[in-house]
Amino acid sequence: MPPTKPAYSSEICALIGRAVTELLEAGEPVGRHNILIRLQVYSAQTRDEQMQAIIQQAFRSLLERFH
Repeated sequence: MPPTKPAYSSEICALIGRAVTELLEAGEPVGRHNILIRLQVYSAQTRDEQMQAIIQQAFRSLLERFH
């Protein structure tokens, strides 16, 4: 049986899309390292616990996907 691909929530997809968009607009390379850094910046900028959880899920999802 083939391994199943993880399902990403719309919030995670939107957050990663936001990071990619900001990197493109800034003329920065869109690589995993820069996306992860952008997610860390978002985490440092919010105190909303729900958003923190979404950011952490996105971070973990990307790390799992890249390894």
